[in-house]
Amino acid sequence: MTEREKGVEEVRVFEAFVRASGLPVALHSVRKCYPPKPDIRCQYLNGDWVYFELTELCDERLFKPDAVAIERRGEPRATEAVERIVHNKLGKQYPVELPVELLCYTQGRLGVEDGALEAQVRALVAADPGPFVRVWFLGEQRVDQVWPPAG
Repeated sequence: MTEREKGVEEVRVFEAFVRASGLPVALHSVRKCYPPKPDIRCQYLNGDWVYFELTELCDERLFKPDAVAIERRGEPRATEAVERIVHNKLGKQYPVELPVELLCYTQGRLGVEDGALEAQVRALVAADPGPFVRVWFLGEQRVDQVWPPAG
């Protein structure tokens, strides 16, 4: 996937997230950004600007068309991949002055149900959410704020 294709996909995923979550984001304000900045810059309807970093909970190495990679597919390897992906994001710093939120999303390619993935992300960010003011989960069947705990 080229950088341009990746950017188009990230905007598509982000807009689907906004619609599913009901987050008050002005969709016309959504802009794709490039490293070292987070992936998306947008404006809430109240006028506040924010960045979103997106990460797909998927490890492409689990889908290589060889027997070893196929054996790795499933919950134990998926759990390891999700942990590595989330820890990688939590360890990053972004050279921006606006708040940054993290959107962890899945497109069903890991073969693990949304509830299990969301619980894993929630546990990983509970102790230290890194540079993020909020962390979200977007699955095939659900969207939730996982940090800080709602309520």
